[in-house]
Amino acid sequence: MMHYPIPDHFFFNMSTSDILTVYDEIMQVSHQMLRAAQCKDWESLTMLESICAGYILQIQAIDHNVKLSTQEVDLKMQYLRQILADDREIRQLLEPWMETVMTLMRTGR
Repeated sequence: MMHYPIPDHFFFNMSTSDILTVYDEIMQVSHQMLRAAQCKDWESLTMLESICAGYILQIQAIDHNVKLSTQEVDLKMQYLRQILADDREIRQLLEPWMETVMTLMRTGR
C-alpha cells in the first residue's frame, strides 16, 4: 500500500487539543488491535492497522508544527507509552501465529 504525504497546510487549523485527540484515537485503536489479536481476529486486526496508519499520517503531517505545553507533552508521552505497550503485547501474540504460517508456507500445506 502506498502512502502519500499529506501537505502540512492540510492540517494548519489543528490545535494542541486536536493533536492530543489524535494521539488518544491512536491509543484507543491500539487497544482494539490488542483485543483483536487476543481473540485471534486477524481480519479485524488488519482493518484496525489501516485505521491506525491513517492517524499516524495525520500525526506525521502536523506534530512538528504544534507547540505543546509541559502538561501536554506529559499527556502525549502517556499516550505513546500505552501505544508501545499495546504494540509489544500484539507482537508477542502474533509471533506464534506467524511461525505457524511460515511453517505452513515452507511445507506447502
